[in-house]
Amino acid sequence: MPRKKVDQRIRVLIENNVKTRMRSMFVVVGDRAMDQVVVLHHMMSKAAVKARPTVLWCYKKDLGFSRYCYYKETNKILGNTYGMCVLQDFEALTPNLLARTIETVEGGGAIVLLLKKVDSLQQLYTMTMDVHSRYRTAANLEVTPRFNERFILSLTACANCLVIDDELNVLPISSATANITPLPPKSSEDLPSESELKLSTLQKSLEDRQPDGVLVDCCKTFDQANVVLQLITRISEKTLSSTTAITAARGRGKSVALGLAVASAVAYGYSNIFVTSPTPENLKTLFEFILKGLDSLGYVKHTDYETTQSTNEEFNKAIVKVAIYRDHRQTIQYIHPTDAHKLGQAELVVIDEAAAIPLPLVKSLMGPHLVFMASTTNGDTLFSFHEASEEFLQKIMSIYISSHYKYTPDDLQMLSDSPSHHIFVLLAPEVSGKILPEVLVVLQVCIEGGLSQKLIGSHQSQRSRYGDLIPWTLLQQFGEQEFSQMSGVRVAMSLSSRSTELPPLLSKLSERKPESLDYLGVSYGLTSDLLRFWKKCGFLPVYLRQTQVTIAMIYYKG
Repeated sequence: MPRKKVDQRIRVLIENNVKTRMRSMFVVVGDRAMDQVVVLHHMMSKAAVKARPTVLWCYKKDLGFSRYCYYKETNKILGNTYGMCVLQDFEALTPNLLARTIETVEGGGAIVLLLKKVDSLQQLYTMTMDVHSRYRTAANLEVTPRFNERFILSLTACANCLVIDDELNVLPISSATANITPLPPKSSEDLPSESELKLSTLQKSLEDRQPDGVLVDCCKTFDQANVVLQLITRISEKTLSSTTAITAARGRGKSVALGLAVASAVAYGYSNIFVTSPTPENLKTLFEFILKGLDSLGYVKHTDYETTQSTNEEFNKAIVKVAIYRDHRQTIQYIHPTDAHKLGQAELVVIDEAAAIPLPLVKSLMGPHLVFMASTTNGDTLFSFHEASEEFLQKIMSIYISSHYKYTPDDLQMLSDSPSHHIFVLLAPEVSGKILPEVLVVLQVCIEGGLSQKLIGSHQSQRSRYGDLIPWTLLQQFGEQEFSQMSGVRVAMSLSSRSTELPPLLSKLSERKPESLDYLGVSYGLTSDLLRFWKKCGFLPVYLRQTQVTIAMIYYKG
């Protein structure tokens, strides 16, 4: 096979981002796109002066040559770090999968998105995604794929993203990457940046203050060192019954800071330390830096401490316990978020990936002990990518995330693509007309019902469709065929916020033609407060599911 000169912009982008510790992204289009992954990996290995980058390869079906990570298993990789992430089977991607996979890539790493051959970007805009099958209901069969267009347009606006073909030719779809120039090499005469100077000054000031100084020396940025120092201060003061939270975008080193802080807690004599996350696999980085912190403090494995790995095959031998016995017996133990009753003797509880744990469970983990938690803040949003639309979606996304613990990026794709879901907002009065009115309430509803007799007969034995929750539930439990043929609205979410603004993208309610409805219903996780609220609104309970949702400890009610 003849050798071919690769476009210089690919190499320059990789080298620049390795220096600045920014992620590179490559969209490889073509039937032979998979063959170019090894070339990009080789270029990354040459650019980074360290071990070869680890690879996370995610896909929907079997790769044929190896097995890395199915998309359905990506919840297990939260908290882990990789040098390169490869995403194939574009039709299977969802916002949840993108958030889980892309943000596990370390600074200076690369994301590679593999696409089959397309003649134009319009083909991607209109591509039918696997998740669209969930959005079709008996009354609404047409799905509008707005998410794909928003996603592709956001890539063209990214200066660190290159779209290339399967022969590594850069495709000219954006002027942002038309000219990529190499960063000047850093010499010994170059002055350190302000952040580097602050970090160096902080580390020098702590040389005589141990164990703080040794642990802060393990930090890579000033912000990370500052967080570690504040956590160590809380630990040294032993202020029990207090909570400290760390919030940042994914990949900023929150788990590293927590791990180093736990190591300091061991040095300060804490005996019972518990860590929790949705799964032990999410704590890989946390435990890695707990052990690094212990090593930097002079602890020796097998002499001063031992580690225990999970025997559950689903957790891939993840560490679940560290037993220290240098001065006295100390334990760092993983517990499941539902095991708050095991915290009777806890002195320090660490909650990583707190946003992935239901709020009632997080509250149950609080108590007469010190609590550290880390949570990822919300990121980008979808739809048209226009400036006004972006502002609107950022505001709405913030309301949803702050008001509902189960909200995920996938729900936003459902709002954009599903023909059955609609949003209504209540705005505060604004007489001047010069400023945006305040949003008081956001109401998300789903149009349901209108099932045909043929559909009812073919699916009465089991509910095989994702939509029409209330009609299918009542049909299965009570055999209500007549009710299932009616059309109705299910209230999916009712959220409120007094701190957001709404761009003028909506029409007046009086200008919108209402649907023809026979009923109004709601399905929710049963709590006493919610039951009282909906009964005050005039809703009558008709069905209570007999099984409990394990992670949330609630029953669903219709």
